[in-house]
This record gives sequence, C-alpha cells and structure tokens, in this order.
Amino acid sequence: QDKLLPNTKVPVGRDVDDIPPDETEKEEMKEEQALAAEKAALSNPAKPSPADGQDTIPEEDEEEAVVDGEEASSQDGTSKEDTIEQRPVEIEEGLTEDQEAIQAYLVDDEPLSLPLMEKILRPWWHEEPFKSTGFILEGFPRTGEDMRQLCEFGFFVDMALVLALDDEAILPRLLPQRLTRWKEKRKRRLARRQAARQKRLREIKEARDKQHVEVTAKFQEMRAEQKAEKEAARQERGSDEEDEDDDDEEEDEEELLREYLEEHMDEEEELSEEEEEEENEEEAEERIESTIRTAYEDDASRLAQIEETLDDVLIPHHEVDGSRKPKVVRFMLRQLLNPMIDKRHALFTHTVHVDSSTAMEMLRTGYKLPSAFGYWCPVKLLEGDPFMPLLSMAGAHTSNGRSINNAVVYRHHLYFMSSTEARSQFCEDPIKFLSQPPPPPVVPLRIAIIGPPKSGKTTLAKRFADEYGCMRLSIGEALRWLLNNLKQSDLSEQINKHLRSGAAVPDELAVQALEVLTTTSQCHLRGFILDGFPATKHQLELLSQHKIIPFLVLELELEETEVLSRADYDREFEETKYPVPNHPRIVLIRTGCYRNHSSHICSFYKEQHRNLIALDGSRSKWHLWKSANQSVLQSVAVVQSYIRRTAAGQAASIGQLCVTPLEYEQRLGEFGHYCPVSWVVNDELIDCSTIPGSIEMTAEFRGRYYTMVSNEMLNIFLDDPERFVSSEGARDLPEPDFLPKRITEAELKKLFPKQLELQGYCPVTYIDGKRRYESIVPGDKRLVVQYCDKLYCTATADQLEKFIRRPHIYCNVKLPQKLPPVHQPIDAVSLPILGYLEQTVATTIIKALVTLGSLKPKYPFVDTKQSALLYMAIFLKGHNPKSSLYVKRKYKQKLADFEEQCALIPYLGTNMEGHYMQPTERPIDFDHKLSRFLQLKGQRFAAH
Repeated sequence: QDKLLPNTKVPVGRDVDDIPPDETEKEEMKEEQALAAEKAALSNPAKPSPADGQDTIPEEDEEEAVVDGEEASSQDGTSKEDTIEQRPVEIEEGLTEDQEAIQAYLVDDEPLSLPLMEKILRPWWHEEPFKSTGFILEGFPRTGEDMRQLCEFGFFVDMALVLALDDEAILPRLLPQRLTRWKEKRKRRLARRQAARQKRLREIKEARDKQHVEVTAKFQEMRAEQKAEKEAARQERGSDEEDEDDDDEEEDEEELLREYLEEHMDEEEELSEEEEEEENEEEAEERIESTIRTAYEDDASRLAQIEETLDDVLIPHHEVDGSRKPKVVRFMLRQLLNPMIDKRHALFTHTVHVDSSTAMEMLRTGYKLPSAFGYWCPVKLLEGDPFMPLLSMAGAHTSNGRSINNAVVYRHHLYFMSSTEARSQFCEDPIKFLSQPPPPPVVPLRIAIIGPPKSGKTTLAKRFADEYGCMRLSIGEALRWLLNNLKQSDLSEQINKHLRSGAAVPDELAVQALEVLTTTSQCHLRGFILDGFPATKHQLELLSQHKIIPFLVLELELEETEVLSRADYDREFEETKYPVPNHPRIVLIRTGCYRNHSSHICSFYKEQHRNLIALDGSRSKWHLWKSANQSVLQSVAVVQSYIRRTAAGQAASIGQLCVTPLEYEQRLGEFGHYCPVSWVVNDELIDCSTIPGSIEMTAEFRGRYYTMVSNEMLNIFLDDPERFVSSEGARDLPEPDFLPKRITEAELKKLFPKQLELQGYCPVTYIDGKRRYESIVPGDKRLVVQYCDKLYCTATADQLEKFIRRPHIYCNVKLPQKLPPVHQPIDAVSLPILGYLEQTVATTIIKALVTLGSLKPKYPFVDTKQSALLYMAIFLKGHNPKSSLYVKRKYKQKLADFEEQCALIPYLGTNMEGHYMQPTERPIDFDHKLSRFLQLKGQRFAAH
C-alpha cells in the first residue's frame, strides 16, 4: 500500500475486514463512472465524451471528470468517499515492476516473489525505529505460504493473535452495513434512471420543437410562393377584384398547416415504460449474506493454513473471542501482550516448581543451592512486606493451614514462595524479582494490645499470631506453658505453691514466667503479642525492670455502654453454667480497674517510648485489623531500615525506636541539643531541646545521637552525615562557655554588679534596622541572654531568639555617641492631683460613669443620688487593679446583686395594674419579687 500510494489516486486493495464487491456491484460502479464522465462531457461540449466513440477520458481531462463526478454524486446525496469507493482504481502510468507486483498481490491475491517480499519486510526487522520499538503486522501474513516465506527469511514474530468469530457473529456486523449501502446505491440508481428519462424527454421535446419551427418555416415559404404565383396570375388577367376564395383560404390556412405538419413531422417517439427487473430487498439480503459466508469460508481456510505453519515453527498463537464487547477484547489483548512487552527480558527464562520435601532434599544433598533470599518470598519482598513468610519445612502446611508447596528452582538456586499466586508471578518474570536488593534483617514482632474488656484484644492478637506466626502471650498462657514444659523448675514450684493454696499468682512470678516464655525460639524468631498486658501500674514497672518493652502498644478505645452491650451479647449466646465473666457487675468492675490504671500506662508509653497508638475499638474487626496491621508494618519497616543503615555505617533515624529520654541524653553527640545542619549550612545555633518532639527528628551516627530542627534537615543529615560531624570538612560547635544562654530575672540579680552591654539597648533591633538612629531601642530586662561572659538585653522574644541563633552577628556592636534620651519612670505621687488621678484611677472612673449612665440604677426605697453613689462605690471596689482576686470577685458579686435589686422596680411597675389580679393570673415569679421588694424597706444596702 505504502509503495503504491505515491503513484495512485486512491488506496489499492481492500481492508482486512471488508468483503470484496460482487459482479452486480462492479457493474453499478462502472455505470456510475460512465454517468459521471458523461456529465463531465456535457458540462464541457468541446471535449469528446464516451458516446463519441472514446472508451476512456483523456488524461488531461481526467481530474475535471473526477471533480464533476463528485459534484454529481453530492447532488444525488452521496459523499466523496462513496464516489471514491464506487469508481474503479485509477492507476497512473509508469508503475515499476515491484509496484505492479504489489498491486497484483493486493487486488488479485497473487503471491509476491521471494526477493520482493524480503525487500519489503527486511527494514521492519533490521532498521530503526522498528528494531527498537517493535511493530504489529495487521492482516499479514494472509496465507500459509506467506508465513513459511517469513520463516525462511528468519523473520519470526513473537506472537500471533487471532480474533476468532463464527459466521453467525459476523453477519450482524457486516450485513446491516452492506444492506444499507445497497439501499443507498439502489436509491441513487433509480434517481439516475429517472434523471435520464427526464433528460430524454427534454431532448425529444427540444427536437420536436426544432422540427416544428423548421416545418412551419418551410410551409410559410411554400404558401408565400403560392400567393406570389396567384398574385402574378391575377395581374396578368388585369383584374383588380379580389377573389372570393381569399377569405376562405385564409381560414383554411391553419388547417393546411396542421395537415402539413402531420405529413412532414416525424412520429413522436414514445419512451418504453419497461424497466429492467430490479432486485428486491430480500433477494439482495440473501445475495449479500451468501457473499459474506463465502468470504468467511475462504478466510477461515487460509487462517487454518497459517495456524498450521505457526505450529510447525513453534510460534505461539492465541485466539481471542472477537464476539465480545470491544472493551473486553481490548482487555484480553492487553493480557496476552503484557508478557511480551513488560516481561520481554524473561521470555527465555525457565523455572521448575517442586514440593517442600524435594526442595529440602535438594538443599541437603547440595544439588541446588539456597538463594540470597533464604526463606524470604521475593514477590512479597518486592511488594514491601517486611515479614518473612511463615514457612514450616517439617510439613506441607503452615500453622494456619495454608499449603507451602511453592518452592521454585531457577538455574542453580531454590526460592521459596509464600503462596501459589506469588509462585505464578515469580515464574512469569523471575528477573524482575531477583534484581531487587537483598532481604532486610528479620525483625520479630513485639506488640502489646491493651484496652477495656470486650474491646477485641484477643481477637486482634490471634489474628496477628495466625498471620505472622508469632506467639500470643497472656498471663494465663505463660503460666500454663511454664507448668507444662518446665515442671521441675523453681519458678514452677513457687507458682504451684500459690495455686494449691488458692491464692492468686503474684505479678512478680507472672512476669518472670512471661520472661521465660519470651526466650523460646518462636518468640525469638517470630516475636510475641502481649494480650491485655500490662493491665496495672505495678505490672508495667515489672515489665520495665525485666526489659520486656514492646516496640508498639495498641490501645483499643471503647465506651462503657458498648462494653456492656457486647457483654450482654456474649452472655446471651455463650454455653456455660458460669455466667460470671460477662455479668454486668463483673464487667463494670474490670472496666473501672482498667480506667484507673490506663492513664498511667498510656502516659508512660507515650512519654518514655512514644510507641502508643490509639485505635477505635467500636469499629468492625476488619477495619481494626487493617489499621493495626498498617501501623505494625510501618514500625517494622522503620526498624529494618535502622538495622540496615547502621550495619552499612550510615546514619539512621531513631524516631520510632522507643528510645527513652534518659538514653537519649546519655548518647547525645558533640553538638548536644543543637542542630548540626543549621549550624553548618545556615550558620545558626538552634537549641532543639525547646522544640516538642525533638527525639522524632533525631538520627544516630557512629553510636551518637544528633537532633535536627525539622524533617527536611533530618533528611539532609541522613544523606551525608560526614559533612556535619567531626571530620576534616566539618565545623565544630563552639565551646560551652561561648554558647548563648538565656538568663532569667532571678539569675540576673545574682550576677549583680555585672552590667548590661550596650547600656541596655537591643543589639538585634539596631543591626536589623541597618544601624539607623530610630532603630536604637531599649531592651526588656526580662529578655536577657549571656554570651561570652557578657549580658545582652533584647526588646522582644523574637529578637531574643534571633540573638541566640546568631550571637556572633549581634555581639560586636558599637552604639553611636548620640543616643536617645533614657525613659525614666515618674512617680505618680509626685504629680499634681489631676495628673495623679489621670494616671491612676481615671480609666476606672470613666468606665464606672459610662456604665452608670447607661444603666441608671434606682435602689428600692433610696433616692436616685444615693443609688448612684452606692453603684459607683461598689463598681470601683470590684474593678480596682490593686485589689486581690478575692476582693474583686466579692465586690463584683455585690455589684450583680445591686443591679438585680434595682431591676425590681421596673419589673413590678410593668406587671402591676390598677385592679386586683388573682394569683393564677400573676406571672410565676411575681409574688416572690414583690415580697423581696417589700423586705428591702427600711434596710440599707451593705456596700462593704
């Protein structure tokens, strides 16, 4: 196609999914082309038409004929594409021999010669960009012979995809389209015939009109000659009288003309009403269906030959059901092509699946070697799973019943998979999973689950034990294990002594049993889950003494109402004659005991180890498991990252490693609490001890701790710690005596008679203000910092922080000789009386007068003046800034009582009418307020 397009006006050949036109359609196409050529000839009479004896359109008029044909087709309701499809292929002269062979192959299904096929296909396999990016051969090879020739040239494809369809599925796709096209063509054909008929009628009419004019003119000439002869004869006779028959002749002239026309005019041509027999819709549908079935059978036979050839040369081929929806077909194609695209590097890999016993025998005899992954699953490891799969080589199943017959042999090594799905993924592309880093160190789980009764602690602990193979530990489990497995030990004898006496086992012995159980191989390799332990403050202290510290504590929060609801549900469905555990009183007692100790337990783990995570116990068990498992995976990943980085000599974060504040202080590096990144990069001294949660932004390097001010700086330190710690290029921290230190007012008094530098002016304001005169501001004596055995005073807390961060910038400052006047405080007693009142009580008096003017109080049985004076006195007592808090509250309460008693007068005046009201008609508090009002008569309000 590509080679023929430059020399052809339209594409040659047909698409893979098209059906070749039958003979009827070919004749219709020829007829339409002839009509288009005829219209073109009529539009330009100077050019010869096919009716004049020429079989083809001259080469110089070809383009105009095509254009006229397109216009005619558009007038008939057809598009340009229909016109191109209807007319036969027009090939320009000058095709090369190769192009003619390609044309014959596409149009007539003639085979290509071997040299020509190799010439066409070789660039697709050996030239860029196809050699790197690949290509798809759509609809090729078309025959089995084409496929064999490809193989002879060494042009092997990776895969052949066959869109399989039966004829019943093809007919609904092609038949309606082709039937619609047939209807459109029949409509155009009938329109063309009608147009030809109308045209022929117009031609006949024009010819008869022309002949009528000619015959009439000939008749007039003949009549004129007759009249001239008669006139000449009359003149010869010399008679001036008109013949009597002249009038009759004029009347008969029309009749003579009509007879003359009938005699000399050709007979009127009658168009035949007979039409060619038209194919009806049923016959057309039957014919098109037969054509489609025939083409389907031909293609199916050729496809069978191609598949046989593919089987002979061992090229994989897959069939896809093309009758499905397009999106389903696309999905199936992607599923088949993905291994060829994404996993192309693994096309020639070979793996063998063996069972666990065979795998262990191979390792024992040395026939196969263990891989670098050991018992880790490479698939789960690449997915980010930080746990080694739970495998038990002694049997064929894990502890939770899942089969482990998923060992895979690849080259000389054995790999163990966690599941059948993981094994399938590994066998498809082993190189993808083997190119990842080696497995991380094994980190056993150490989790404690605490919470009120019925919060789901045991269910969650059992789920962790089943998933990761760790041991679920509780006090009862630890005691039973110890008594069953270490019966002769001293600890077992002490426990039995308490049990035989009917007493409870002390927490000390229970924690010792728990400690013994944590030394077992399962706890050492897989870890343990503390189920509901510790439950008291004493148990927490014992765990800390025995160094049993979980790296994650999950607290399940649950309200008491939900606890009782779950207890009622369990009591309803439990089958036991001892209903004590779920009795409401027992549950409430257990819940109250947990509430009494939980605050101390949670605060201890939150403050000392920062490993407490609160979970909503009222959610479903699936949501609870998802949240808890996500937290555990994150914590384990952090621990593994720490172990890996420290083993490699790199810096590692200790934010989630349960480091206690005491250990943190003991292992601080040479920078102490100062951030080394800020000091080296930004030249700032930032004390991280004042930042909450600074341990979360601490890194360990060479056994020492370094604290950063932010996570961004922590990442900078982790990338290159050598740049900041003691090395040739590192910048050391100043000596402790040369570090800035904030001084409190009490410490400043102890340093007397040492004076403030810069006469007490703020150096930060002066430097930041570009040493301008207006930037000389006195400092606040409450904001003093000591640096290099000198005292500096700043104006604000922010400026104090600036000085501490960069003291070397603000310490060497010299003030100008001219300084602002010192603001000396003036004693208010030395002021005149008006000045004294203005500086002391003016604000309070103004506020009292404004309140008095807006309220206008009137105390019962006291005049207005006395009421105003009482109100002013009480108000000033309650708002005196020098009074104690107790005195202020006392007089403010008196002021509220005074206002309430003053409000009795307007209330009674509003609700009392001239006539007597029945008690039921009075307001609710009317009698009470009236009696209170009358009691005030003769009493004096106590203002002090």
